[in-house]
Amino acid sequence: MNLEISRVGIMKCLSGHCLWITWTLLFASPVVQGQSLVRDINTTPDPTIPESIPGFFQPTLGSTLFTATNSQGRELWVSDGTTSGTSLLKDFYEGPTSGMGYDFATLPSGEVLFSATTAQDGAELWKSDGTLAGTLMVRNIVPGPVGSSPDEITEFQGQVFFSAADANHGEELWKTDGTDAGTVMVKDLNPGPGGSTIGPIVVSGSHLFFGALLSGGWELWMSDGTEPGTVSVASLPDQPAKLFAFHGSVVFTVDDPFFDEELWISDGTAAGTGMILDITEGSSRPTPLGVAGNLLLFSATINHSATQDFEGEELWATDGTAAGTSMINSRPGFRDVEPSVVGIVGNQVLLALSQTPEGRELWTSDGTAAGTQLLADIFPGGPGSVPSTGVMHGGDLYFIADNGTQGRELWRTDGTTIGTQLALDIVPGSVGSNPGQLASDGSLFYFAMNDGVTGSEPWVSDGTAAGTLQLADAFGPAVSLNSDPADLIQYKNSVLFEADDAIHGEELWISDGSEVGTQMVTDLNPGSEGSFPNNMIEWKGLTWFTANDGVNGYELWTTDGTEAGTQMFYEFQQGLLGGSPSQFTRLDDFLVFTADDGTHGDEIWVTDGTVAGTQMLLDVRPGSSDSSIFWTHAHQDHVYFAANDGTLGKELYKTDGTPAGTGLVKDIAPGSPSGLQSPLFTSFDGDLFFTANDGSTGDELWRSDGTEAGTQLFLDLWPGPDSSQARGVQEVNGWGLFAANDGANGYDLWRTDGTAANTTKYFPLSNDVYGVIDAGDRAYFIENSSQDILWNTDGTAANTHVVASFDWIDGGSTGSIVVPGSGGHLLFRADDGISGREVWSSDGSPASANLAADVAVGGEESFPYHITRVGDKIFFVADDAVHGRELHAISMGDLGEFVNEPLGTGCSKSGGVIPQISTVGDPIASSPFDLRLTDAAPLTRTFLLFSFEQEFLNFKGCTLYVNWPFYWVPFQTDANGEFSLNLEFLPEVAGIPLYFQFVVLDPAGIATTPAQEMVVGS
Repeated sequence: MNLEISRVGIMKCLSGHCLWITWTLLFASPVVQGQSLVRDINTTPDPTIPESIPGFFQPTLGSTLFTATNSQGRELWVSDGTTSGTSLLKDFYEGPTSGMGYDFATLPSGEVLFSATTAQDGAELWKSDGTLAGTLMVRNIVPGPVGSSPDEITEFQGQVFFSAADANHGEELWKTDGTDAGTVMVKDLNPGPGGSTIGPIVVSGSHLFFGALLSGGWELWMSDGTEPGTVSVASLPDQPAKLFAFHGSVVFTVDDPFFDEELWISDGTAAGTGMILDITEGSSRPTPLGVAGNLLLFSATINHSATQDFEGEELWATDGTAAGTSMINSRPGFRDVEPSVVGIVGNQVLLALSQTPEGRELWTSDGTAAGTQLLADIFPGGPGSVPSTGVMHGGDLYFIADNGTQGRELWRTDGTTIGTQLALDIVPGSVGSNPGQLASDGSLFYFAMNDGVTGSEPWVSDGTAAGTLQLADAFGPAVSLNSDPADLIQYKNSVLFEADDAIHGEELWISDGSEVGTQMVTDLNPGSEGSFPNNMIEWKGLTWFTANDGVNGYELWTTDGTEAGTQMFYEFQQGLLGGSPSQFTRLDDFLVFTADDGTHGDEIWVTDGTVAGTQMLLDVRPGSSDSSIFWTHAHQDHVYFAANDGTLGKELYKTDGTPAGTGLVKDIAPGSPSGLQSPLFTSFDGDLFFTANDGSTGDELWRSDGTEAGTQLFLDLWPGPDSSQARGVQEVNGWGLFAANDGANGYDLWRTDGTAANTTKYFPLSNDVYGVIDAGDRAYFIENSSQDILWNTDGTAANTHVVASFDWIDGGSTGSIVVPGSGGHLLFRADDGISGREVWSSDGSPASANLAADVAVGGEESFPYHITRVGDKIFFVADDAVHGRELHAISMGDLGEFVNEPLGTGCSKSGGVIPQISTVGDPIASSPFDLRLTDAAPLTRTFLLFSFEQEFLNFKGCTLYVNWPFYWVPFQTDANGEFSLNLEFLPEVAGIPLYFQFVVLDPAGIATTPAQEMVVGS
């Protein structure tokens, strides 16, 4: 028999007779198409945004440039110091995508140079004189949308130096005088297209100093601005950081493998380059603060030891030598002062220091203990004024501090106690204006400030109250707060989740993918507190979860998706605390979980779906202490878990759902040490595989058949006490794939047939492998190199290939799913460097990655998570930059993906055998395949039912999964109780969900198959 389904109608042909059913009847209910916000659950306006968050104020010819964000993204603005003279100067990247970078430098001409990104030219070097006509690209180093990505933009000797990358040289050092012809590469440090990874750059004396990563590792370089004068100074164990100019030399930090992060110095020679002093055991995490005369002040952290009576982040000074390096301890009790620089006035370095009894206040230091003194106790008797980094203006240093009365406002100091005063109380009252991003053009200073009404916007001041005004409210339309949907779980043809609408708190919600079908199930804890439903799992036709109704604490609840059908199932302990059940794991007719009854601590429990059948299985750790159960995993007819009995440490246990069948499998690390730390249980080759440490081999791969004797080390991949950290054996075409580190080349991809002899690295890569994702007869895995590379494999090297490369891929459980029954299609969260973190899809073939949903359009990212499939829709949580983090959905059809999988369970009659439905081939448009019935009674009248919606309907003791109106085709099974129907979908049907189910008129009564859920692929 053949059945053809087209957009015109459905033609059923049986014995030469055909019946047409019009398409309009088939679509009585709407079909969700494309990606869309399902519903803005929390519509409360966000009080913190919209705001433009201005910054990087840069004076230029008669005006000041700055960046600000509005509906067009972060772009370039200009101001002459007046409201009318403040406006968006240029929208580099049309639409909401941001075009502006973060580095700026000024030429002697007054022109400001910066990096900006356009859709046509990518990120390139631009300049501006404060006018639109004078805002021009300096040079299009890499024509096309990729761009050269200028960075580390630094003014030096009348020119601007920066890093940039082109196709022939990779990233190298460039310079410009602001003209196209004057924009040239200084030197190809690492010849060839590999590049040298420049940065950071600092000017000290007559040279530039910078770090460069070459093929041999990190090096310190210096340059006088010419190619011959650009030379390597010394090789370094790691990237130099926090570069700071110091009397013609450069001070920086390096994370050395022997000394960790300490302070280094270089005078531009190899002999004069080295660590100043190993301040403490481990890393001192030094940060240069400022130069006072011949001394450099810096912060460093001292680790407490038996020979040291101090600890914490302290103030230090150095003359660049070990002998001349010491901690500034001005008086007893000077501990953990957490120094930060406020500014420099003359030869004084002004600092914020945390010190009793004043709290965090303004100090001055000349680099000596005697010259380090409290400058002003701005907040007397309180926690401190917490002064922040300021800017010099009119001979004074302006900074932000809180005197305890007027909030965080603008202060100024001339470096004396009497000259330290409140400059402006911009927002009267104790909240304060909390200005930031201070910058001065000589006559005015600019800053970002939140006045409590418009959010953080650009302001200007001449130092007087009358001369202080807001320049612009750069950001316009309001946005709403997040509802933060979480714990998404499929329940029948909908998704259940928790969300906060700002009225009822976090409560239980349900959605079918439409706005009208998205609603709160019930307000379990009336009021705004919320019941915090979590740990949801579908079992026996209900969703089981934990919630707190405000009266009984966190207890076990069930729901059928309706308010009337939501009720507390079991109360473990009376009172407000509750039993906090969690870690639900299905085991055939049992649901295994952990709970605390108030007497035995958190232990292993079970329910058969009745209150009488709910009981504790074993008090692993006798008494009221918890047994710390984690990592529950169903394998064959048991649930395995790690637990601690208080004597043996955390070891392997199992349960069959009965008290008698619950107990210790094996004490893997004999005695009190724990054998299981993070085992990550998986099933392969009929056994349980997991990571364990027996105390001598490190964390290695183990296997268990459920008996003590049959629980053994599978393979010590990294021999000796070191750990291979093998994780997650995934079965692919009979092979077990996993990532592990044997100590030779980092984390490689391994495969095994279940024997130690046939466990090998089958596809060595030069970078670490992580995130092996099971996709049926294939698997995905991620290689972590300069980019994240997505691979696909069937378990053989010949059929292992790259799918795509990204700036970032999330292979975690909240960031990816494999669509069941789709041939291994992967939906995952990734960043291609253009669209930000969004939802992508792939069928696993080379170059098959496609952007599935660009929720926050352009370079902004929606950061999607909780990706969940329900029927023909992919649900996820994302932020579109307007509605906050809310529930979104994508139609599978619009992705071109197909779905082909069983739904529900069948119903048996004759002989207790359940008839089965299956397919040979996949539901791809214009590609014939067979829909098969097996295990039915022979020569029996049977009906094929199909519909465009699913439902769960009781039908003579069985369940129908096709919703009315459904359509039927009668036929008779053959002598083997089988039937096969050939189907072909025309292209117009692509993306349409269909539900098929066989109903068998068995002699003993009605029998049904499970349903077959399909979404037609294109």
